[in-house]
Amino acid sequence: MTRPAVTIAELDRPPTARREADDLAAVRAAAVRRRTWTVVIDDDPTGTQCVRDVPVVMGEWTADDLAWAARGHDLAFVLTNSRALTASEASRVTSHAAAAAGRVGERLGRPVRYVSRSDSTLRGHVREEVAAVRAAAGAPQRQRVVFAPAFVEAGRFTARGVQWVGDGVLVPAAATEYAADPAFGYDDVELAAWVRRRLRDDVAQVRVLDLARLRSGSGPERVRDELRHGHHDDVWIAEAVTGGDLAAVAAGCALAEEDGLQVVYRTGPTAVRALAGQPLPKPWPGRAGAAASGLVVVGSHTGLTNAQVDELRRSRPVSLVELDAGVVVAGDEAALEAEIGRAAAAVRAAVPSVTTVLQTSRQVVAAPAGENPIGASRRVAAALTETVRRIAESTRLGFLVAKGGITSHDVPARALGATRAVVLGQLFPGMVPVWRLLDGSRPELPYVVFPGNVGDRASLAVAVTRLAEGDPSA
Repeated sequence: MTRPAVTIAELDRPPTARREADDLAAVRAAAVRRRTWTVVIDDDPTGTQCVRDVPVVMGEWTADDLAWAARGHDLAFVLTNSRALTASEASRVTSHAAAAAGRVGERLGRPVRYVSRSDSTLRGHVREEVAAVRAAAGAPQRQRVVFAPAFVEAGRFTARGVQWVGDGVLVPAAATEYAADPAFGYDDVELAAWVRRRLRDDVAQVRVLDLARLRSGSGPERVRDELRHGHHDDVWIAEAVTGGDLAAVAAGCALAEEDGLQVVYRTGPTAVRALAGQPLPKPWPGRAGAAASGLVVVGSHTGLTNAQVDELRRSRPVSLVELDAGVVVAGDEAALEAEIGRAAAAVRAAVPSVTTVLQTSRQVVAAPAGENPIGASRRVAAALTETVRRIAESTRLGFLVAKGGITSHDVPARALGATRAVVLGQLFPGMVPVWRLLDGSRPELPYVVFPGNVGDRASLAVAVTRLAEGDPSA
């Protein structure tokens, strides 16, 4: 089934009768009463785009890292990088993270609310990760699963049974380049069909928390009642065209949780801030520091990323260094070592005087016959990460930007050896988070998580200019 393009105005019906601030305040109050610790198990770092002052645990983390994240915080991110893994590996790392968080919560006397955060364009290991989180949550007969994929700040909306993507004019996610992802491609336009195909016999009925219900005067109560009367193997799709829609969902789920239900969430970024009771933060106003030059690492291959890099090069002096993915995938170890060494040396020579872009070659290299596409992608990611590691160990950087979800995990966790960070805010409203790394080889380095599929053509150029020169409007 196909769907014609629509405008946001066409989707944004009926008019809302609710106040987002009131619903967010109710969510915060419920968290205080129950001492809830919301743990976001994120398949890449881009889930941090709508929150601030939140701890992030990544890489080779320990129980002590999780306990640090739980003390003094009601929300924490645990990164698994599972979108770069096979389905079985994703299940294993998600189970490990969820179980470890549960043990820490129990030790600290804090009930854990689990969020499985993934892509608003519907890529990722949904079945394996939801099952792993549900197993850790326990009490299966009391569980309810809420699927809230919207990322409204980036133009990803859920309405009329479809996930919509666009800027002004919206098309179904199934009609975009994201649906052609070699590892996670799909052709289901209707979200209910998408859920059924991925969860298979793990779902009994797909239900909808529609805009009419959410925007009524009793939206949260209607959400609570819907969850009360459902079945533990049902999945509720939460519609959302505004942040207020997801605030109503979060407030209703909080009521259901206070009634004794265990709600498990699979969400995009906007629902995370709603579940934390946070309003959308104002953009981060800071500048990176004294050094005006930095490094932009590009692993994403989306059309938008390529256009953003082109615009960055057009707008300001930039040195471009390309890592040949064909050499990486070919498997010749001597050639691979030479290629990494060449790219690292080229960046080291350029970056003291000019911002440098290190990117993988733009043509996607196919995996060898019979190999899972994820395997080839992982080898390219590992080579890019090793190149950054060699650069960072001997080169002063004013800032570091990572473009793409997998890249933005591997750079701090593997290239820099970081396990802890704090989200300072975002460069744009609800998009492109800035972290402060707290450990590893480059603590205190301003680190920017720049997803491959957000912003407009000029966004990367604007981000780099702000990092290098400051924000003249701040």
